[in-house]
Amino acid sequence: MRGHGDSGGEKGIFESADQMYSDLWAFIFEAIKKYKINQQATPLFLMGRSFGGLLVTNMANTLIGKSMFKAVILVSPYYRLFTERLYEVYKYLVPMTWVKPNHKFYSEFSEMDEEYAKTYHQVLTDPRNVDFFTATTARAWVEEQDKARTSIGRIAQPICFVTAS
Repeated sequence: MRGHGDSGGEKGIFESADQMYSDLWAFIFEAIKKYKINQQATPLFLMGRSFGGLLVTNMANTLIGKSMFKAVILVSPYYRLFTERLYEVYKYLVPMTWVKPNHKFYSEFSEMDEEYAKTYHQVLTDPRNVDFFTATTARAWVEEQDKARTSIGRIAQPICFVTAS
C-alpha cells in the first residue's frame, strides 16, 4: 500500500479508504498474474495483520472476496484497540479531512519508558515506522472498524484468528 513499508508514496499518508483497497486489490491481482496462479486449482487465503486484518475482513465480505478466497487469517486484528479517543473526536475528524486531510497527529507512544524502548529498539528504529497518523488515517480507522464489525459476522469463509502480544 502506498505510504506503507517499502512502497512508494509519502510515508504514513493515505489519501482515502478507496486508495487503500485499490492498492490491496492491485497487489493481489498482480501476484496472481506474476506467479501464474491458477485460481481454479489453487486455494487462495487472505491474511492481514493489525490494521491489515481489519481491511481483509472487509475485503473478504465483498462479492469478489467471497468467491475468491477460501479462508481469512487475521493476525492480531486491529478491532477498536486504543481508539476510544478517536471515536470521541470522530465528529471533528470528518470536517478536518475536508480542510486539512494530511494534518499529522503525533503518537502518544512517541515517548516511552526506557526499558520498553530498549526491548523494542530494533522495531522502533526501523525507518519504515511512523510516529504519527493523519486526520484521513484516523477517520479511516474509525469507519473501517465500524464496517468490519458488520463484515465479520457475514464472512462466508472460515476465519483463523491469531493473537499475539
